[in-house]
Amino acid sequence: DPRNLGRNDVPLHVLVETVRIHGRELAPSDVAAVPAGTSDLEIDYTATALSIAERVQFRYRLEGVDTTWREVGNRRRGYYTGLRPGSYRFLVSANSGDGRWNETGASWSFRVLPAWYQTSWFRALVVLAIGGLGGLVVALVQRRRHARSQAELKRQYEITLAERARIA
Repeated sequence: DPRNLGRNDVPLHVLVETVRIHGRELAPSDVAAVPAGTSDLEIDYTATALSIAERVQFRYRLEGVDTTWREVGNRRRGYYTGLRPGSYRFLVSANSGDGRWNETGASWSFRVLPAWYQTSWFRALVVLAIGGLGGLVVALVQRRRHARSQAELKRQYEITLAERARIA
């Protein structure tokens, strides 16, 4: 609204512009799920401040990663690396340099998909494999102990028979 150009009490309109995954630019509306194995994620954001664009300050946070806001000055890109599988919500807020933050800001919700080795079925399979391997080791140890005890019994029996034959 041109009538509001010089006013400082009008909140800035903040928006998430683009998302970069593996260097590929996408619209946030096109990305609901980030592919497994994504090592870096860049999020571009801006605010519509026509008269004081150089004084606009930003802060952002990623729910599930950041516990507090990251105040980044006039930088218009957020970086994240090594995100674990799960659901996230990116929040960005701006102020026009007067210290009052736009509390509504903008947000983008997304999910990082798990790699095959991060899925629950794979973990269950690993637990079963370790359990099976442990059971096999226990069975082999028991079999070896049993064979030793049988050999010892046979040796004792043969000694007894030899002694009886000697006496007879």
